[in-house]
Amino acid sequence: MLRLRNCLNRHYQVINNGTRLGMADLLIKLPRYDRVYFNWIEDVPDRRFGYLQIPLLLTVLICCKLSGKKVIWFVHNNLSHYKTNRLAKQVVRQLMRRFADVTLSHSRELDGREALHNLHCVDHPVEQAQLLPLPARPEWDLLIWGTVSPYKGVDRFAAYAAHQPALQNLRVHIAGRFASPVLEERIRSTAPGGWKIPGKTVSDEELTSLFRRSRYVLFCYAPGSVLSSAALCRSLSHGTTVIGPHTGCFKELSELGLIHTYRSFDELPALIAKLNAMKEPIDQAALQRYVAANGWDHFEQFLVERIG
Repeated sequence: MLRLRNCLNRHYQVINNGTRLGMADLLIKLPRYDRVYFNWIEDVPDRRFGYLQIPLLLTVLICCKLSGKKVIWFVHNNLSHYKTNRLAKQVVRQLMRRFADVTLSHSRELDGREALHNLHCVDHPVEQAQLLPLPARPEWDLLIWGTVSPYKGVDRFAAYAAHQPALQNLRVHIAGRFASPVLEERIRSTAPGGWKIPGKTVSDEELTSLFRRSRYVLFCYAPGSVLSSAALCRSLSHGTTVIGPHTGCFKELSELGLIHTYRSFDELPALIAKLNAMKEPIDQAALQRYVAANGWDHFEQFLVERIG
């Protein structure tokens, strides 16, 4: 969020700061705004006094419409990652569909896109990182990294791999802390013996080292909800070979030949065997051209052109 704020501050005066008042703070400061940029607004019902925030959001949107203030809505996922307050979140999405002047997304797979004549898409910004050669025999076959939350599907993959002979012997490293002790215990109790699960946050230096010691980076998100992933872009910036679900930006990047995707875990054994037999699973030259063309400067220019 700080990087986004810095990008916008070069062209606009970003007025608001973090607040516990939510929509009330926005409504109080509304006369000072020319544009209102909504980011992760779908999760408002999960916040403090979430259900009370929805009528305040409607009030803000109506005031913006009547006063000519531009409403910008950045949609990150088709469904909230969290299963709580689903009906309220759908109400928020419908309000944003109705009132947003500009809708932005990192994927063209946005649900209901046929009704969004104002939809503009841009790839998630990628930061260039130093590329290091992959060792002849990587220490890990699969790296799964980032905070381990329910929506990321790591528990489902662990349970599947435990009963799939072709996956049981893979060396898998899970790098990241767990969102809850219950989830951690579920994964530890089902994961095959060759998995390493430190259960702690990794530093940038540790993550870079893991990228270089891992054959593939695996994402286990459940299809249908995820549109984009900052972790995916971080992985790409290091030149890693990524395997992910055939949905959202994963699907779009696979169509460019930059990553590999699967439609169900059942496809993973054959896909991994196929990649293992390839000398170059990814066209590194094409990947680096993509990284160079989709940095933060490109994203900043896109925002300025669409926000106006």
